[in-house]
Amino acid sequence: MKHQDLDQQEILNILLETEQKLQESEDELGYLKSIIEYTEDAIMSIGLDGTILSWNPGAENIYGYTSIEAVGNSVTMLIPPYNTGELSLILAWIKSGEKVTHYETLHKCKDGSLADISLSVSPIKDANGKVVSASSIARDITDDKKMELKIQESEEKFREVFNNANDAIFLQTIQSDGNPGKFTEINDVACQRLGYCREELLQIGSEDIESDQNHQISSFMNTIQSEGTATFESIQVTKDGTHIPVEINSHIFNLRGRR
Repeated sequence: MKHQDLDQQEILNILLETEQKLQESEDELGYLKSIIEYTEDAIMSIGLDGTILSWNPGAENIYGYTSIEAVGNSVTMLIPPYNTGELSLILAWIKSGEKVTHYETLHKCKDGSLADISLSVSPIKDANGKVVSASSIARDITDDKKMELKIQESEEKFREVFNNANDAIFLQTIQSDGNPGKFTEINDVACQRLGYCREELLQIGSEDIESDQNHQISSFMNTIQSEGTATFESIQVTKDGTHIPVEINSHIFNLRGRR
């Protein structure tokens, strides 16, 4: 049908519909632009030869380079010398149409410092489905890595003290009925004194190593729960049946929301 075959109202309706679609496209583009402009992540587009084609404010904040300094240069400016083979690997994946998600690496900033980066890269295809470039989102996880390191160091210190204590140490959760559950952690001394391996002890609880004639733990649970701590004497039974008199110092603490 030709436009001259349409009446004025039909032409007006087509124009209005076209204008509406254009407006929707502009709104969507504006929304996407807003995301790119205000996100804290570094978002850039990269040519298949590694040339930086676009650079958002997030990239400037993370790396320290302005858009003028970055666009047109090779993305190798962000890669430490000892890690340059990484770019060839990622570009090979992109050229084959594959995505790279949450790839953790180190990138070099303008001031020479290194940033821990979680990298996601996706291929950009033309109308014919041919890969023509790539979009990259880099998230700075330096603070997360520092926190992980602190937690790891804390756990290592705890483990060192835990396993080198002279006393047997048992950790166990408190069940909904108020009684202690199975052991969740034990130290080396506990294994040595009771004759069990670690895996065996983690399958049982206090009542399994307590003498039948001496149910001290159960009777002291009310005191432990009301006061948070208790000290009492009991008799533990080793794997081979030997009875060992012990003094138990017990206290309650919260670990990941559990008592």
